[in-house]
Amino acid sequence: MRGSRTDYPSVPETCKLWENPGLSGEDHLTITRWLRLAAAFALAAVATAAIADDTSPDTVTFRLGHFLPAEHPMSVYLRGWANGVSTTSDGRIVIEIFAAEELVPAAEIYDATRAGVTDIGLIVHEATPERFPLTRLIDIPFTVDSAAHGAQVLNEPALRETLDGEHGGVKVLYLFTHQPAQIYTKRLAVRAPGDLDGLRMHFPSATAKVFFEQLGARSVDFPSAQIPAHLEADEIDGVATDHGSAGLAFQLGGLVDYVTEFDAYVTSLALIMNEAAYASIPGDLKVMFDDSVSGVAHDVGGAWDGLDEPGRQALVEGGAEIITLSDTAMLAFVAAAEAVKAKILEERGEEAKRVRAMMEELAQGSR
Repeated sequence: MRGSRTDYPSVPETCKLWENPGLSGEDHLTITRWLRLAAAFALAAVATAAIADDTSPDTVTFRLGHFLPAEHPMSVYLRGWANGVSTTSDGRIVIEIFAAEELVPAAEIYDATRAGVTDIGLIVHEATPERFPLTRLIDIPFTVDSAAHGAQVLNEPALRETLDGEHGGVKVLYLFTHQPAQIYTKRLAVRAPGDLDGLRMHFPSATAKVFFEQLGARSVDFPSAQIPAHLEADEIDGVATDHGSAGLAFQLGGLVDYVTEFDAYVTSLALIMNEAAYASIPGDLKVMFDDSVSGVAHDVGGAWDGLDEPGRQALVEGGAEIITLSDTAMLAFVAAAEAVKAKILEERGEEAKRVRAMMEELAQGSR
């Protein structure tokens, strides 16, 4: 019998950006969005001019905009990083953080950072997927085992040489992923790929959608914040996401009966910086700043991986049964992922094949 739902801290929809394939996929912002960016840029310029007389030439202040709520572990990590940079620079580098889209709407952070409206931005590549066909190869199922693993692979120098080139007009500080996704279903257990046939499922990314549709699942698209309502109304049979999102953000404890654990796929994100802002860092502080964003895979990945256990516990307390797949079932899921990979690489060309081979080698070597 399904248990009652437990009250866990709710995470706003902005925290679920990587779960929402309906975000803008256009390469350029609409005119309305550009007007908003232009207005924000003008205000930022006025504010900068107003404080210019009181600011030392060797002191810089950067605005960091992101979409996560202030209480998210990644937000906590960013605050700690900003404080550390300020302390180490004796207050000469100040990073002001604007969480939960306070400065710029989530889907516009990349362009806002490139334009200088915000100096540093946290982006999810799925927001504008056509811009990042190579970076998003990490999304193919069963590539990495955790968020920390994903961050380690994506920040290998040889791979960064290529992936940074997709991020035109900005300086990439580091790349990372969220933790791997599982399957959460109501009434119908998924113990093998065939059990997905005909199920109405909500998927978080374009790659995940291709993967699950190949297994016979039917995609049902809507804003991710509506997942609990659609489950309650029996309008979907399940969702693919991670434990943190399912148990904490969407609070699905008591709404789903089964959790199929198979660590399928991740979605990539990045911390980026405006090129002019990066160039403005005082010369004697450049090495310190660069060091502060190097070798951070374990800590950044840990901020995301740490959500899994409390999220999983919330689901179990809500009455969900945890399903561990048999070796035969797992091999069948991996075979399906290989077919998806072949399709994606054929569509994206020879460079994608080269980059994907590098990703796989790095991932295997760091397991």
